[in-house]
Amino acid sequence: MSRSTSRATLAILAFSVIWGAAYLWMKAATEAADRHLGEDAAMFGVALYLALRFGLGAAALLIVPSSRRELRRGSTWLGGFWLGGLLTLAFMLQLVGLRSIDPAISAFLTSLYVVFTAIVVRCHRRVSVEPRLLGGIVLASIGAAWIGGPPHLNFDLPEWLTIGGALVFAVHIVATDVITRRVPSLPVTVSSLAWVAAFSSVIAIVTTDGDTEAIGALLADGEFIIATVLSAVLATSVAIALMNRWQKELSPVRAAILYALEPVWAALFAVWFDRAEATRWLLIGGACLVAGNLVAELWPRSRSTSPVR
Repeated sequence: MSRSTSRATLAILAFSVIWGAAYLWMKAATEAADRHLGEDAAMFGVALYLALRFGLGAAALLIVPSSRRELRRGSTWLGGFWLGGLLTLAFMLQLVGLRSIDPAISAFLTSLYVVFTAIVVRCHRRVSVEPRLLGGIVLASIGAAWIGGPPHLNFDLPEWLTIGGALVFAVHIVATDVITRRVPSLPVTVSSLAWVAAFSSVIAIVTTDGDTEAIGALLADGEFIIATVLSAVLATSVAIALMNRWQKELSPVRAAILYALEPVWAALFAVWFDRAEATRWLLIGGACLVAGNLVAELWPRSRSTSPVR
């Protein structure tokens, strides 16, 4: 394994740890929004959270001098537009679905982006996926499915919304691979976060009921503030900067298998903060996810990958 590949693997692994913790922050933020705004204002609450999270995340990255370079280039903002649009859609689908389903089910359904990424890559590049990666996909998907126990799916609207979000996340992974090879990663990260904040702000404005008192109470809620700031600084500016900088050193499918470790960290953090109980399913699911990554990393690579005819 080359040095750049090793660094990329560690960077994407760090990304999965941060986003695993972000499940708790997202859940805390949406629960606070429901308390103050009511369940009827779910879309506005999600949009407001995303606008604040990604707006603060973009502002935090601007502290780094290299992030401000080439921000005047149209290609930087065009690339950010596509990445930001995909992220906005994926998060809106995921968070609206998360309000009505168990976090473990949400994590499992979201992890389907591993499978979807392989399909998108196959369609986009018209190449077959190596057997080692297929093995990693199967093991990672099984692990994500069973990490919280046997999945009990109802196939209702919230679950379908979450599946739709997983598909959009897969497209975003492939788009990140394409765009960050053409545009400097840190400036395009800033522009993509700014676009997410802009899109979310528009959705918030359209869906608000004008209850300024409830909105003020939400913005003064300590739990909401802490969850939003942690999400903005760690899960947005730091994590997405890592993603955009290092993912291009790996294949999109290999990166997606690493991202699939996210439910392991989410479960561990939930147990740590007494939001869930440790069970044998955590061990079984986690072992499958780790095994999937080991298969994808250590299994002998094919000498060539034949095109799909």
